[in-house]
Amino acid sequence: MTSMSTCLILTGRAKEAADFYCDVFGTEITQTVPDEEGGVMLCTCTLAGHEVIVLNGTGPEADIQSQRVTLQVHVDGQEEFDHYWYALLEGGHASKNGWLVDKFGIWWDIVPIQQMQIFSSATADSMQRIAVAARSMERIDIAELERVALI
Repeated sequence: MTSMSTCLILTGRAKEAADFYCDVFGTEITQTVPDEEGGVMLCTCTLAGHEVIVLNGTGPEADIQSQRVTLQVHVDGQEEFDHYWYALLEGGHASKNGWLVDKFGIWWDIVPIQQMQIFSSATADSMQRIAVAARSMERIDIAELERVALI
């Protein structure tokens, strides 16, 4: 059987990051693998049903992070959006349209299903307004997107 997981490579912070993500998603580390010095080489956990491995990498390449690979979290409603947005933003920085970089340098895209529904039901006339509004937001405001869609 074929399966996939995501591996996040961090230098010396695998356990700290895995603990942080498990706290945000209300789960636990399912596996740890020790390194030669008695520390932790990698941790495995399941976040929102998706297996994530956090590995202590070595060398300068281990800390190169890119927006090209982003963990996307699909949420239902403003309250759920805000939970993940503010929790993952702690110690990191916001970008645009629900994107953020956490304190470990990992990119996240928090996507409310309502935002996708607004986009999919938009008329050609309203699509431009909705897109401009969404791109101007750091933290997605679902009510504002709905308001813009109805103008």
